[in-house]
Amino acid sequence: MSLSVHLVYQKHSMRQEKGRVTGQISILEDVVTQLRLGEHLSREELQRLKKLAMPSLEKEENEEITWKEALLGKKDIKMPSRTDDDSAKP
Repeated sequence: MSLSVHLVYQKHSMRQEKGRVTGQISILEDVVTQLRLGEHLSREELQRLKKLAMPSLEKEENEEITWKEALLGKKDIKMPSRTDDDSAKP
């Protein structure tokens, strides 16, 4: 059981890390493109982009995974319930 919980946690962590890295790459590519085009970036704009590209360690440390998420997986997108769909119909 503990091995399966560990594997689920690792899978969840890898998804989050991939999303963070993809976001960082996107931000840095945009900065490179702007600089190559000769566009001037203010110091404030560079600081803002740098902050966006840096990982948030506090958020990562505070995030916990529940037993339910470990066993059943975490649903990132909330689907409307069946009762919501029925009430919308005439």
